[in-house]
Amino acid sequence: MQRGEVQSRLKRPLGRGRLRLTSGVCVAWVWGLCACAVDERGSGQPLDGVPDATTGGNVEPAPGVASSSEGVASATSGGEDDGSVPVSPSLPRATASTAPTGAGAGGTGSVAPAGENTGVAAGGSGGRRTEDGAGGTPRNGDASGGAGATPAPGSGGMAGESAVTSSGGWTASGGGTGGSSPDTRSALADAYPCDGSTDGYDVVVQGGGSDWTVSSAGSFSDLASALGAAYGALSAGRTDKESILVQGDGAIDASAQLKMPSDMVLNICGTIDVTGTASGSDRSPLYARDRQNIDIPHAHLTGNAQYGIFMRDVSNVHLGEIILEMNVDNSGLGIRIDNNARGFDRISNITLDYVSVDGTGGHGVETYGVEGLRIGRVEGRNTGNCGLILNNTYDAEVGAVHCENCAHIGTGYAAFRVANDNGNDGSGNFPEGNIHVGEVYARDGGRGIFSVSGSGGLTIDRIDLADTGNDAILLQNCYNTVIAAESGVVSNGRILLSNDTDNTNSGRYEPSSNVLLQNITLQGATLSEAWCELGDRGNRANDVTGGTVNMCID
Repeated sequence: MQRGEVQSRLKRPLGRGRLRLTSGVCVAWVWGLCACAVDERGSGQPLDGVPDATTGGNVEPAPGVASSSEGVASATSGGEDDGSVPVSPSLPRATASTAPTGAGAGGTGSVAPAGENTGVAAGGSGGRRTEDGAGGTPRNGDASGGAGATPAPGSGGMAGESAVTSSGGWTASGGGTGGSSPDTRSALADAYPCDGSTDGYDVVVQGGGSDWTVSSAGSFSDLASALGAAYGALSAGRTDKESILVQGDGAIDASAQLKMPSDMVLNICGTIDVTGTASGSDRSPLYARDRQNIDIPHAHLTGNAQYGIFMRDVSNVHLGEIILEMNVDNSGLGIRIDNNARGFDRISNITLDYVSVDGTGGHGVETYGVEGLRIGRVEGRNTGNCGLILNNTYDAEVGAVHCENCAHIGTGYAAFRVANDNGNDGSGNFPEGNIHVGEVYARDGGRGIFSVSGSGGLTIDRIDLADTGNDAILLQNCYNTVIAAESGVVSNGRILLSNDTDNTNSGRYEPSSNVLLQNITLQGATLSEAWCELGDRGNRANDVTGGTVNMCID
């Protein structure tokens, strides 16, 4: 094992948001674009089946390079069927951590290996437990310690399957309270600190500007050449991950497509500035296709990337602490991970601990065709399109989405959006909660939350949406969906449960059904359901107070 190497291996997810980890350091769950969509070969031609931007943008284009307006609805239509009036989406930071062992009150939180971050809140809102039952405390969380040596049921509520943030600290739906507060956003990043040391790395890249050296590979005049040499210096035929450390800041041309190999840890302790304007498709300084077993503990990208990170047909990928500060006028997506439009033949085991994304021309983070997705926290600011968008993704656990002025270009997208059979198990079923989000916070920008084009199985525990530039929440052709399972506030916006006219009348997607909106306080906001002529579809609004509510069935 190399310095700080995380030994835990991902297994198949166990139900909603659970993951079994073997011995070793715990991996925390602190887990589109140019002017036109293009095909998988990057031809630059529009994709078949992508609707005109004015039709509502209900179908995301199949994976490939796409424009910043990829499938986006016009500012006024936005995928609605009834000429709704625009209203907009954003979140505080949740972070996973390798918590030091602390005392914790008993609860029903799921058992995790020693050292896993846990949540805190008395009365059953704690988090996951360590093997010996001791609880850790979240970053920014105020919690009281206490003894709780076994993971037996105690004062907690439901089983604590995931750690997410609420009111400044980690919480989950069960578990216990616990001890001290580690200051971390990613256990993977902690395992590979950017502390100036080169000990334990297989390959070290050092330099800046036009002067770079690669251990055992010589000197290079630019960062792109140095990275290529570093990849080539890894052992051929390896079956275990080898590690590369990059120390220093450098520039990479926007037209570059630097292909990462499999079985690698790439720790970038510096800033990559993407310069110029991309020519060609699928351009990225961090690109992987048909690869597996890639960890990136740290990465900081700035500038004009068509894609900050682009991964296609990959598996077993873990991104730690990723910071993207892009030029909104000359950049595309922050991160895209997809299965190359292979329908329900999804890629698996993708983890993003913490992503901060600012100023992308397209989406901040996008997945398409993923099964087994774990995201700790996405913080989006001034993204042209969504802060986080999940397409055709199944079995996903997201701690928090925090957006400020996300989807501000056209406002048809949202801080958080699910689309294109998202939550579908591949057989037309949408198991409730298979897409589980701890909280969504949105301010300004476009919509707050948007579910569209035959998506379902979504449960969001907590929402805080205010002053969004379009609907606070728009739900179209969605199924088995629960919004605000725990609590929610919507200010100065509209919640609309509806269906897309063309997709519904054509039979492409069934009308919305079994949607539950609950525990929401409306402040200068409204909630309504359309298409009442369809009768009782099992949609309900319970415990919604403070505003006007018009549902088809009370």
